Amino acid sequence: MNAVQQAQTQALNQNMNEFHKSLRLDTGGLMMADSVVGGLTNSTFSRLQKALVASPSVPGGPGDGSSLIPQSLARTLKNVTFKLNKVKLWRAIAKQDAYAMEEEYDQITQYGSRGGIFTSAMATPQGNDSTFDRLQVRMTYMATAYATDIAIMATEVVGGSAEALQINNATRYLLGGTERQLFYADSTLIPSAFNGVKAIVKGFAQSNGFTNVIVNAQATGISVDHLENIMQAIQDNSGDPENGLYAVYMAPRVQSYFTKTYAPAQRTEINQAQLIRDGRLWVGTPVDGYNSTYGPLQMVNDIFLNNDVPVSTVIQGAPATVSGTPSAVLNTSSSDDPNIGTSMWQTPSGPQDYGVEYNGGPVTYAVEANNAAGPSLLSVASNSITVGTGESVTLTWNRVTSAPQANYYQIYRAMNGGVWEPVARIADSGGSSATQSWTDENITVAGSYDAFIINHDAEEGLVFKQLLPFFKWPLPIPSLSRYFAVALLGAPMIYVPSRCGIIENIKIPGGSRAPVQLS
Repeated sequence: MNAVQQAQTQALNQNMNEFHKSLRLDTGGLMMADSVVGGLTNSTFSRLQKALVASPSVPGGPGDGSSLIPQSLARTLKNVTFKLNKVKLWRAIAKQDAYAMEEEYDQITQYGSRGGIFTSAMATPQGNDSTFDRLQVRMTYMATAYATDIAIMATEVVGGSAEALQINNATRYLLGGTERQLFYADSTLIPSAFNGVKAIVKGFAQSNGFTNVIVNAQATGISVDHLENIMQAIQDNSGDPENGLYAVYMAPRVQSYFTKTYAPAQRTEINQAQLIRDGRLWVGTPVDGYNSTYGPLQMVNDIFLNNDVPVSTVIQGAPATVSGTPSAVLNTSSSDDPNIGTSMWQTPSGPQDYGVEYNGGPVTYAVEANNAAGPSLLSVASNSITVGTGESVTLTWNRVTSAPQANYYQIYRAMNGGVWEPVARIADSGGSSATQSWTDENITVAGSYDAFIINHDAEEGLVFKQLLPFFKWPLPIPSLSRYFAVALLGAPMIYVPSRCGIIENIKIPGGSRAPVQLS
């Protein structure tokens, strides 16, 4: 190699080294050798450099001379749905083994009737007796089925093994559904379901005279009064709130509203000296609990307590959409509605009040048919109705009786052209009638929330009895895919429901914003 060739080679190596450094800095992953071996001409090097520099936004086609596009493959899966730390109630409740499909236990409801305890020396004391109930809880199957294509099982996907990823996804899906149903499952709506906290507590309270643990917020935001009243009720029912094992579960919006409206001025002035970080002031103190007169109450926000929203795609196995068009009729007297004296509709003072609290307005209804597989698409009523003080609305729709038939119907209501909000779940009436009706007296407002005060004492509070914990079960292979189910067999139980509580009919005025200015 002569002197000229040596000089050209040194210059080329220097250029390649500089180019290599820029690639390391700019692309964050494109690696080249530290030296180039071989006799590259200047024109070859220029073409290589052109091919590897920053590319246009639209890729070119083969052979068109456009530059290559350096690509970076993300090594982690971007999860846009919930993570396991959002499944809060399931993680908090005690898990207990079950030993039969029907778990039985005794529940003492009273030590004796109200009477005197005094007597004379020679008299026979007044007789009394304890009252026991023998209860049964049926273990319930919860499951979801997934499949993994055989071809993709032979490849590596982002996140690792395709089958392992599907098993993880199936488990998360089932956990999310279990979390929601721990609160809201109702065997009177879905016969194969267990009863969740709301059905257990309300059923016990209504049949045994413990209605003090059900607090109606009357379409207002949650307040200190609500929390204090329900903790007092639990204390009156011989509960033990001071044990520190009580928590109130609520939707994030409900907790946020409480935080923003509870003594807002003080909230922004508490421990300001401790909120100085790097010379900057961080204003605001989150409210994560409440110290009642009877004991502490931890606040837990749970995304699975957010309201249902209508589905936009057909779900396999769900009922067909309600046929025809539901009709809404205004009732203006008790001859139209025998219970109209209890109607909570009020005439709004102006259009700005429509849909807020107990104010009426032009309302539109929609019906969704449901079974164990899920909901149908919405069927929307053709007319809107303006409701005044003391009036009510009767909604009539066609039942879904052909397979897969509906077990219950979820009613949605929109106020003044607003969004659809759930207002009631109505069990299918059965029988031979082709239609079914429901009357809306605004007792529960559309889009309202529930807060659940749960006793986590495993001796008397909420537990989950499981005959089989989460397990994977292979399914028959109908095609070139590997099918499997992830399942769970068990049911929740509350040994003493009178020591749990529910604040229902919570409404956030003005949507997600609090009316109180923090300044």
